[in-house]
Amino acid sequence: MNNSGSGLLLAILAVIVILIVGAALLFMPQAAGPGAGTPGRASVTVSASLVRNPNGLSAVITVTNPGSGDLRNFQITRLVVSGMSGGPTMPHTLGTVRGGGSVSVTIPFSGPAPAPNAWVPVNFDYTYKTGWFGQGAGSSGVTSIVP
Repeated sequence: MNNSGSGLLLAILAVIVILIVGAALLFMPQAAGPGAGTPGRASVTVSASLVRNPNGLSAVITVTNPGSGDLRNFQITRLVVSGMSGGPTMPHTLGTVRGGGSVSVTIPFSGPAPAPNAWVPVNFDYTYKTGWFGQGAGSSGVTSIVP
């Protein structure tokens, strides 16, 4: 191959690489994080509270997406209610949380419940997907009062 042919081939390959990188950057949104919604993006707020059930306590987890993008494959990967046992196998999948929407799930725990008005820590981790390739994850802990 002569020098002019090699130079042309190298130039074509450089243009192709630049186009691929540019397309990837254009279509790969940043992963959403905790906080207020951003127009055109997903974001997430996760809260927890406790309710009594016949066998102990249940954790009510509420996922709110104030953004406009969807949170797909939202999963609670760890959930600990201090002093309680018998929670479900993790991960617990909530599915898609639409932009501007929320989803709640009640997860039961067994064992003797603490006394009314006791302060009980609830800790959880979660993951989700956004856009084409975006991912997000977070951890949170709240202290809830037993009803």
